[in-house]
Amino acid sequence: MTEGRLVIVRHGESVTNAAGVFTGWLDVELTMRGRSEATGVGEILAGNDCIPHIVHTSTLSRSRESARLICEALPRSSDARITAHRSLDERHYGAFTGRDKSEVRDAVGPEFFGEARNSLTVSPPPLSGDDMARLRNSRWPSSRLSLTGIVTESLGDVVLRVSRFWQEMLSSQLGTGATVLVVAHGNSLRALLVVIEHLSQAELSARRLRTGEPLLYRFGHDLFPTVYGGETMRSRPAEQL
Repeated sequence: MTEGRLVIVRHGESVTNAAGVFTGWLDVELTMRGRSEATGVGEILAGNDCIPHIVHTSTLSRSRESARLICEALPRSSDARITAHRSLDERHYGAFTGRDKSEVRDAVGPEFFGEARNSLTVSPPPLSGDDMARLRNSRWPSSRLSLTGIVTESLGDVVLRVSRFWQEMLSSQLGTGATVLVVAHGNSLRALLVVIEHLSQAELSARRLRTGEPLLYRFGHDLFPTVYGGETMRSRPAEQL
């Protein structure tokens, strides 16, 4: 079987990343830096001859815009279609949504703060009616928060939905030898790493993904990554191009 390649990219910097607040399902845009990061990812992929056949993204604007900018920076011969999936959306941060991260840490204490961010089983407090009122009066678009009955998620909840996406779509595409690009979010991509690398809780807590930095996984016939932790992709020196 031909070796499949998976490139995962956390979207470029968003306006809420820059503001230091929990974003979750808030549907915010990229900053100028974030758009530049996304374009840079496309240039890195092109420079490393890693042109995707398939592109998946989440349904949130910051992820879809990043995927579009990445694809625009690829050679014109690239004709991969971008498809959006709710399974790849960021986790729902419950009552933390739209709140300053340092203020939340001070309010709930560092122990619960760390557990709510990294534990597979601990969720932030659920989003309440008062939280919705607060968000409606904020500058962040919050209409998506009322689309479902979900009011908070643990990382384990995100792993479950990402695992279904892996089983139903990604694994079969990689099994054909395709190069697949997934542009999503810090937590949905960490969940994907749990699925493909079988990370323990301790390993998961230590893993972070930077915005706009592509990570490459190669897969053999058993659909296990050939390099544990993946390969960080960078621009190639001019003499290698």
